[in-house]
Amino acid sequence: MTTTALAKPEPSRGLATFKQLLEHKKLDLQQVAANRLDMARLIPVVLSRISRKPDLLECTPDSFYTAFHLAAQLGLEPEGPFGHFYLIPRKNKHRANLKECNPLIGYKGYCELARRSGLVDKLYADLVYEGEEFRYDRGTGDLHHPYALNVERTDDRKIVAAYAYAKIKGCPDPVVVVLNRAQVDQRRARSLAGDSGPWVTDYAAMARKSALRALLTSGLVPLSQEMATAIEEEHIREAEVTVVEDTPAQLPAPEASAPRATGTSRLKDRMRGRAAAPQKAAEPVAVAEPDPRGDISLRIEQAAMAGNIPYEEVLAIASELARKQVTSSRDLEQLPVDTLKAVLNELHKDAEEPEP
Repeated sequence: MTTTALAKPEPSRGLATFKQLLEHKKLDLQQVAANRLDMARLIPVVLSRISRKPDLLECTPDSFYTAFHLAAQLGLEPEGPFGHFYLIPRKNKHRANLKECNPLIGYKGYCELARRSGLVDKLYADLVYEGEEFRYDRGTGDLHHPYALNVERTDDRKIVAAYAYAKIKGCPDPVVVVLNRAQVDQRRARSLAGDSGPWVTDYAAMARKSALRALLTSGLVPLSQEMATAIEEEHIREAEVTVVEDTPAQLPAPEASAPRATGTSRLKDRMRGRAAAPQKAAEPVAVAEPDPRGDISLRIEQAAMAGNIPYEEVLAIASELARKQVTSSRDLEQLPVDTLKAVLNELHKDAEEPEP
């Protein structure tokens, strides 16, 4: 079978595209961030930080902007020295291994959001290492975790548990969540960045974050709108996005590609196979026709990158042709095939027109 490798965008072009996109949307981002972040300062700082990360520069413009927009909405500085908010490049199996930028809120970012809410008097998370004394009364919430000077705390392998503690305004008893090492590692396995990023470089901080997030999602701690948004965003991404190993993406050539059923079609096929009676051997088996929209959407993004066309302009073209609002890549993929082909043709026209 003949295969065609997806061309990776040049890092310099990716950086230029991101810069153009953020500058174009600077006023919108500043409005979302209110007074917590100064976009005039933040945008060039973040671009400087990511210029040294080629994998991040290969991400789709829409995914990068979505992650940056979430950081602005939460008022957390991306890729900053405080460890509030990370930008993680990962490949999405559902989009032909296209590399996307995924937001990851750090432990300190959650603490910052909790402090701003004004709903919690005290909040902290800590780790228990081998050799430490630790007791927790689940009835009263009382913790006993004295600091021992002779305990080794520089080796992440010696972490045996993580816990988070909150003292809520107006409530006499604290709220506590304790996770053992196995429970922390289970959460790491579900994370988009479980094998890279802060889970590798800052395991202790991510273990604290796991306990803190478990506390905040327990239903016993009041959440501000920002906290609820942060938790919901991470939950959605962990539940819906499937990632694969970072290997060169390969796509079958159009003339050699076999029909591919969608995930829903495969599920229906399995359910039908369980319930239906055996069919006669002579009867033909129906094969689901492949849905070409995913491939066309991919070609649209490649054409936008090749022509240095901002993704916001792509969405505007799609909105005009579809006669309805198209605000994300997901909206784009839901459009009819004819509309997607028309968008692709417009991008090719723009690329062919000489610059004045």
